[in-house]
Amino acid sequence: MSPQGMCLRLQVPLLLSLAFIAMVAEAGQVPSNAEQRLERLAREATHFATGEIVSNAWHEERRWPIALLEEQRHVLKELQAATEEHQMLQSLLENQNPKIRTLALGALFIREDPQDLPLIARLANDEASTFPRLGMAATSQPGRLPLSYFERPQTVGNVAQEMIRFYSDAADRLPFEGAGPFGRQPPLPSSAFDEYWAGRSTRGRCASWFLVKMRRATRRTSPLQLQYEADARRVLGEIDALPPVERALTLLYVRVDQAQLRTLVPDPEPFTT
Repeated sequence: MSPQGMCLRLQVPLLLSLAFIAMVAEAGQVPSNAEQRLERLAREATHFATGEIVSNAWHEERRWPIALLEEQRHVLKELQAATEEHQMLQSLLENQNPKIRTLALGALFIREDPQDLPLIARLANDEASTFPRLGMAATSQPGRLPLSYFERPQTVGNVAQEMIRFYSDAADRLPFEGAGPFGRQPPLPSSAFDEYWAGRSTRGRCASWFLVKMRRATRRTSPLQLQYEADARRVLGEIDALPPVERALTLLYVRVDQAQLRTLVPDPEPFTT
């Protein structure tokens, strides 16, 4: 590598680190509502890690540039802080700034309320460019890698579609299609959400909705990691509060997908005659 190339490669992480420090410093100065939080994030954040925010898991934490990993964790923390202002988030989906629309989608999704899905689906065909996506690299090379290995363009619609796909996949309504480079999924069929929602729009509960929560709680790690056990127990507590028959069927549905829960939920006793 030439001296000029080496210098540039060293400068990029440094600049990202300085930008992240400035963003966190500004965030700590002034208490803000959801609109102000998202406006600030839209100005300061450099990327939006769609797959990681949707799945609640950091797939490349050992290979992303460290400053970007910390930035995305900060983005997620700010989105979580904005989740209580539901009506404001709905209105921000119509903001003229596509980055703010993207962040509003993120805050709505992590509320884990399926009734927000129609709001998210409205932006599934939004072709406006937004933050570059951070995803998985198409290489097995270990260690910290250059930013170019992980980023690619994305639209607001790409973000919304990935959120819808996460729910549709939990309901087993989509054929398996391996993720492309950077972890990005192929576009959803235009009718996918309408078909999914047609049978669920009037339902208060659905087994696959609990599976969505559990997949995000366990981060789909097997065996279940100790640091995620409290999140998994929270979802199990919600399932345990269901009426007996519904509880048994929902737990079975979730356990079939999340076998690592056997450390928290023992196998049922066999029936005897």
